[in-house]
Amino acid sequence: EVEEPPPKAGLVIRCWTKAVVPPIDLDRPRMMRAMSTVTEKLSAEGSGAVLPDNLSLVERCCESSHPGCFVYRFGSRRIHVSARSLPSCDELLVVVRCGGGFVDFADFARRHGGAEQTWLRRRAAEAAASARPEQQQMGVLRLNSARTP
Repeated sequence: EVEEPPPKAGLVIRCWTKAVVPPIDLDRPRMMRAMSTVTEKLSAEGSGAVLPDNLSLVERCCESSHPGCFVYRFGSRRIHVSARSLPSCDELLVVVRCGGGFVDFADFARRHGGAEQTWLRRRAAEAAASARPEQQQMGVLRLNSARTP
């Protein structure tokens, strides 16, 4: 009988804002720094996680039930990401809202990043091909509707 390897633990980073909390809102800078740290670690560790080229912060989530949540562009998706404090320590875990719960961002990236990057490359290749006139179909007439006199 072959034993399965234990599941990989989520990436945990030290929380640089948990010890001292000034009266200003630090959610956005904290989230941006947490994502930057996690993406650097994912790229450096050789974990097989592929991150889409367009991974970027879009906006703060406007749903009142998602405090501290930010919307990120991840390939063709818009994902809701939060940096959660781990209880009884000064570390953060970056999580993605998935269904009714949360998934570790590192696991999400390992699972979906390659497919999303492939989608981006395919879309870019299609855009480049459609821009070249020699590859366009000439003489094709498409009718959207027919009118009767």
